[in-house]
Amino acid sequence: MQNDSNTKPERMTQMAHGDLVEKTHPRIVFRGKLDTFEAQLVLFEAQLLAAGDNLTLIEELEQVGALAGRIMRSEVLEEKLGDFTLLGFDEAALRDRSHHPEKYYGVKALTLPTYRMSNTYLSLNLLRAQAREVELTAVKAFAPGGHKSGEEIIRALNRMSSALFIMMCKSASGAYIHSPREC
Repeated sequence: MQNDSNTKPERMTQMAHGDLVEKTHPRIVFRGKLDTFEAQLVLFEAQLLAAGDNLTLIEELEQVGALAGRIMRSEVLEEKLGDFTLLGFDEAALRDRSHHPEKYYGVKALTLPTYRMSNTYLSLNLLRAQAREVELTAVKAFAPGGHKSGEEIIRALNRMSSALFIMMCKSASGAYIHSPREC
């Protein structure tokens, strides 16, 4: 359906090329989940900054947020996502480190979070879980061959959750011990 701003029903929204779709369309649901993820990430960054917590962690979260922004742009504009790094690692290194946390960070894999763990660890776990939810909506939204960068987006979301898991491991290992605020 083509967009006529005078007759657009409230239950519909604009996609690429002026096409209108129901707000329940899988790509619109994906955009909403990604938007929620980004909002939670920025809130956590603000909480860390207000507490004067580790600036390295904030910088790493900014990298995740920047990738989330690139993913949103890629989806909306239907353009290629391209290569990326997170935490200084390419996709292969992210995957390797997330699959071998004991080797790299001295922590066991699959340690279930409990309320006794640090707020930093638990907040990172929440972001990781939300990234997985975004990934699941992407799988529904992007049928093979249906979007120029659908498979790239799904892969990037998988690596994003891997990066957040790595950050959880770093937190558990003490890598994010409070650092002084920079002036």
